[in-house]
Amino acid sequence: MATATLNNNAVQSTSPTSPSIVTEKFDVAYGLKTVADKNDQPILDKDGKTQKEAVLIVKVAEAEALSEKNLFEGSTITVKCDYPASFDGLIAFANREWKDDDGKVRDPEDVKAEIVKLFVNGAAGKVMNRLRALATKQDKDGKFELTGDVIDLTNEITSGSKRVFLTEAQKIWKGLKDLPVAVRESVWKAYLTNTNQEFYLPSE
Repeated sequence: MATATLNNNAVQSTSPTSPSIVTEKFDVAYGLKTVADKNDQPILDKDGKTQKEAVLIVKVAEAEALSEKNLFEGSTITVKCDYPASFDGLIAFANREWKDDDGKVRDPEDVKAEIVKLFVNGAAGKVMNRLRALATKQDKDGKFELTGDVIDLTNEITSGSKRVFLTEAQKIWKGLKDLPVAVRESVWKAYLTNTNQEFYLPSE
């Protein structure tokens, strides 16, 4: 396999395909990475051959750097995935026709069960995070504030997020908020064009 010519213009963006669905697109690299020591010298196996391992490298720039050192050979691919952007989008996901690896239509009830499983896993993780915060919270005298024999955290499942994570596009749009409207939209349009996205205006 020849050393890869990697794409330096990795795209990592999120754009709306409908009011309830968001499509995420980003580039990754995959291929063979040479196993090397801390000095970037290839490590040989018992037969004297260079050891290589199949890898997925999320940051294309990292793969490019390894490729320049002849420590990686592979390709890039753009990953695209739709996600629900609202509860209506989630319902649409549940009611969409899904197919298995053989192209056969899946049982809708199995799809719904999988969506519930994803929800429960996410909810359980959120509850544990809140529990850690509550169980380690101390007052000014160093006493633990959590008391009693039972604590019901069901309400925490739907409680507001304590920390909001913004996508790259959301960060850029937010960063332009102090510009005049016309300038803000012009810069935003340039960003979308540069990342191969159709023009749209995010909701505030």
